[in-house]
Amino acid sequence: PANSSDKALIQLMSQKVQAALVMPESLKEQGKAQTISIWFSVDEAGNVTDVTANTKNKEAKADLEKQFRQLNFKGLKPSVYNGIDVSFVVY
Repeated sequence: PANSSDKALIQLMSQKVQAALVMPESLKEQGKAQTISIWFSVDEAGNVTDVTANTKNKEAKADLEKQFRQLNFKGLKPSVYNGIDVSFVVY
């Protein structure tokens, strides 16, 4: 982040993702913690236009990408790829 407003936006984005995403059942079945990188871009309204979850687990990939498409990131620069690492812990 270049400045404090960028840092605040990143923190809000992280909180939104943590609150919205649910661990896919296929990850629970593996029984181990996992961190998955997600790359995405948004349009002018903040709607996710493209998303890729970086995991070899096909079911988890599809599930996470579907969930992520439902999010809105108003305030992010449109047509630029953004990345976030999402950690899932199995209890």
